[in-house]
Amino acid sequence: MHAAGFVHRDVKPANVLLRRNGQPVLACFGLVRDTALDRSHRSGFAGTPVYSSPEQLHGVAPIGPAADVYGPGATLCECLALAPPFAGRDTTRPGR
Repeated sequence: MHAAGFVHRDVKPANVLLRRNGQPVLACFGLVRDTALDRSHRSGFAGTPVYSSPEQLHGVAPIGPAADVYGPGATLCECLALAPPFAGRDTTRPGR
């Protein structure tokens, strides 16, 4: 996906499915961005804050393949520690 110029932007436990043989498969491509077409630092936040990279949350750099590395790391952290690396109030949804 990255070699083709696309970024998932929402890698999280709910978007990782397991095949019967235990192989993980990434799902839910509704937030995929074509990096060749979108060089903005932030074109409106999309994703799940707990699993989003700093550049997604703060708009400090263009969102590229490196942004997709943070989500699996946060997911692995949650699997091992039973909590995401940074937990806080989700301000993207009212009442959270």
